[in-house]
Amino acid sequence: MSSNQISTFVFRASLLLSVFIIGGVFAIKEYPPFSLLLKGYDDASALAKEIYQTRSTILEKYVYEGDGVTKNDSVQSYKGLTLLQGIFPGGLQVKLIDMDGTLLNTWELDFFKIWPDPSHLTEQKQPKSYFDHHSQGILALKDGSIIVNFGYLGTAKLDKCGEVIWTVDRMTRHFVTPTSDGNYWIGANREIDDISEELLFFGIKRSWLKHTYQRYENTMLLVSPEGEVLKEVSLLQGFYDAGQEGHIFDALKIAQDDPTHHNNIEEVTQALADKIDDVNKGDWLVSMRNMNMLNILDKDTFTIKWSYSGAWTRQHDPDITPEGNIVVFNNSRRSYGFNRVQGSSLTELDPATMKTRIIHPRKGQPGFYTRIFGTHQTLPNGNIFISEGLAGRAFEINNQGDIVWEFISRYDDEYASVVEEAYRLDYGFFNVENWECSSTLTQ
Repeated sequence: MSSNQISTFVFRASLLLSVFIIGGVFAIKEYPPFSLLLKGYDDASALAKEIYQTRSTILEKYVYEGDGVTKNDSVQSYKGLTLLQGIFPGGLQVKLIDMDGTLLNTWELDFFKIWPDPSHLTEQKQPKSYFDHHSQGILALKDGSIIVNFGYLGTAKLDKCGEVIWTVDRMTRHFVTPTSDGNYWIGANREIDDISEELLFFGIKRSWLKHTYQRYENTMLLVSPEGEVLKEVSLLQGFYDAGQEGHIFDALKIAQDDPTHHNNIEEVTQALADKIDDVNKGDWLVSMRNMNMLNILDKDTFTIKWSYSGAWTRQHDPDITPEGNIVVFNNSRRSYGFNRVQGSSLTELDPATMKTRIIHPRKGQPGFYTRIFGTHQTLPNGNIFISEGLAGRAFEINNQGDIVWEFISRYDDEYASVVEEAYRLDYGFFNVENWECSSTLTQ
């Protein structure tokens, strides 16, 4: 190769390298035309999803045969009504059924009807179709109304006929927990522009967060019975104030846009407070999924008073037992589990001894699994009611772990529905004389 050829090669390589570096700087800084190209890509992707998507992207292939109530042991099951929240063949719905599966009421969760002008959301965050969002977090009230969350989109209180009573126009999510004084804690995310600069760790930029999932800082909203936001508490700020650098460092390796991912809050009972030093009745037990962690926050200052992680992975729905123990829905992974049946499980922690035990499934019993979602409820007769979210299944087990009631929902011939939450209610829970006006009942 001649000296002229070498010079030409070096010049071209240097030019290409310079273009590459400049392009990288433009991409990182989001200068034009990169920002315009990214905006065009996002818009095109959203339009394609709106036109071509025919089912929710979170649906998974069905694993259980049957559709509807597939088992109903009239002797061993706890009699009552079952409330089901999820994605069914009729769309996003909450269903109320009796023990044999007869449909008593349906609340249609139509985001576009509830928020015809969702100006509280950025254009990028607004749903583009009926298949690109979901609903998780529900509370049924005695008059037949429900309070329900749409994932990162808002919360609505609907009457027994599905008509809007009020909305919370925020990026709410995951849980609606009643307080002893009649208010509600509702999970939420702070708007990106409102996040404190000190909480943008490792140089995370607002512009990047806006182009991803538009979430980062988890908060809890205290909401009045009339739907007014009374208080907002930052969970990320609590970790910062407590100097918990290690936990945040590890969590940001998992999800830079969602380090804490809180998914439930429960009021601490006296029995639980008696087992942990400096914890009081009325403090708040909070689940942080992306940290595999439970925390107890002071009821007044919301500072972290107690933390635990280790016996579960990506957990949901911690409940406090009458004895003061904590039972967690351990989502885990399908082929993962130490000294237990692999998959999901119910795990109990005794905070006094820090010992854990598996409640279900015990060795030799069939397992179950859902990588996200999942709830459990201890019934008055000692049975446990479980929702297996992505499998479209809810089931009740007795003290031996035997299934005594089971509901399965198929979305179509290939996919399961999603049962995001499910609870058993007493027959006398509602004071509704009839459910007339529910003209949109859907099987």
